[in-house]
Amino acid sequence: MTVQKDFIKTVLALVDEPTVRGIARKFGSHILKDNLLFFFKEVSVNAFLAYVSNQCRYAGTAEHDISMTGSHYTITANHGLGEKWSIFLKEFVLQGMKHIEVEPEVEITERTVVIKFAAPHDIFRDN
Repeated sequence: MTVQKDFIKTVLALVDEPTVRGIARKFGSHILKDNLLFFFKEVSVNAFLAYVSNQCRYAGTAEHDISMTGSHYTITANHGLGEKWSIFLKEFVLQGMKHIEVEPEVEITERTVVIKFAAPHDIFRDN
């Protein structure tokens, strides 16, 4: 099931910013890991990148770009859902990426979220 953008905007308009942050942290602490395990059978940087691509593509909540320079990644997502959605995504990502032992830098605007991080060195090992 995908959630329509209008629904997200309507719900977020009813919730204050501290509540948005709290919900995002709660969901980020377990939902991201659960989704990575369900869809990709692993919790890793590669699974996270695939998850972001799939969410943007199939849920239709954002246009995105993923770029890599060496082991440094930048994910840019333009969503148009407002500042509270950017805040939600920032907190969700900060909490969720702890599971893949990555500490991202996350910048937000009203329409855009930029996630920057260095991949752990073991991502490049053969499994």
